[in-house]
Amino acid sequence: MKKCKLGDLFKIQQGYAFKSEKYQKCGRYVLCTLGNISSENNFKYDLKKANYYSDDFPNNFILNEGDLIMPLTEQTFGLFGNTAFVPYTENFQFVLNQRVGKIIPNEDVDKYYLHYLLSTNSVRDQIEATATGTSQRNTSPNNIYDVVVWVPGYDKQKQIGKILYDIEKKINNNNAINNNLQQLAQSIYDYWFSQFEFENLNNKPYKSSNGAFIFNDKLKKEIPNGWNVVKLADICLLYLGGTPDTTKKEYWNGDIGWLNSGEIAQFPVITSELKITELGLKNSATKLMKPGTVVVSITGNIRASILGFNSCANQSVVGIEENELLNKEYIYPFIYNQLKYFTSISTGNCQKHINKGTLEDLYILIPEKSVLNKYYDKVKPIYNQIISLARESQELISLRNYLLPLLMNGQATIDE
Repeated sequence: MKKCKLGDLFKIQQGYAFKSEKYQKCGRYVLCTLGNISSENNFKYDLKKANYYSDDFPNNFILNEGDLIMPLTEQTFGLFGNTAFVPYTENFQFVLNQRVGKIIPNEDVDKYYLHYLLSTNSVRDQIEATATGTSQRNTSPNNIYDVVVWVPGYDKQKQIGKILYDIEKKINNNNAINNNLQQLAQSIYDYWFSQFEFENLNNKPYKSSNGAFIFNDKLKKEIPNGWNVVKLADICLLYLGGTPDTTKKEYWNGDIGWLNSGEIAQFPVITSELKITELGLKNSATKLMKPGTVVVSITGNIRASILGFNSCANQSVVGIEENELLNKEYIYPFIYNQLKYFTSISTGNCQKHINKGTLEDLYILIPEKSVLNKYYDKVKPIYNQIISLARESQELISLRNYLLPLLMNGQATIDE
């Protein structure tokens, strides 16, 4: 291991100041911005929200697959030190926008090793120490060049970069599969219970086969004959979370999961950052929820997910417990379809919110048991696979996070 500065390992190409009046809704080039660098050290994008560019600009700002980028502005806390590889894209190319930098490694430096070196606490802390600004902190290539690091030789860099990136690729692959599986499961639900093309007794689509309908006053629409409509609270148990007293140390750092509303962004939810004790559970309003409970964040970003482990939550989370008739595979897509509605009726100034009563008063369609059983036969394997892959990814994340500091500081080595 040798001591050096980051400026000895790579140079940074700063982004181009593209003109906002030239942004388009489609085109050949898409702006790569701070929003493309995720908190998980990955590249993310949503073309529905992207800005395209069609005016002239220097060609050296066009990004290629495998280019490594980093933020020069901390749009969200903790972004400094994160990097991301530009993915393959078929019909467009990303272009380097201002406040994002492209890392250009020296010939004897491995870019995959740099990806993980920059994410170490030592590097993050040094960048943070020299950043300026209040609402959004900024750094510069020169500040980054002055960061002091210890690095092994090129061959060791390649070995370390490969093993960590192989783990990351597997995590990303699992996440991509889960996204597709989630969309597939939601499509099946919508086909069966929104379009009413579930399989009839002859295994034919119900509505297209002239199935019988009756108008329902509660939903203000026609539903299949023989189906019922009830309030969600009349058929499912709902729980509102709570927070143990934060001044009592004996309530915290136990082995019981405790979620905040932001963690509902996971799908499924299989881990929590904070844990509470049995004493904390007993002496607070929070409730222990079972795996399979559908959890809804009711403050800020209103989201839904499925709980994959025994956990409690704070008062910004509502749990909907599955039962023998309505399983998570039916409750979750039903709630997912209500999210836009929840957002539209949410109230508050600083933080929008709904309440537990909003969920309790929802009218939910109850299909015949035979239809539900057929539906469960189709979708349960999909949801089981989603949960299995999510758990595998969490194990890989734990492994990567364990190995990262050991490999970077030389405490662990890789055999030739």
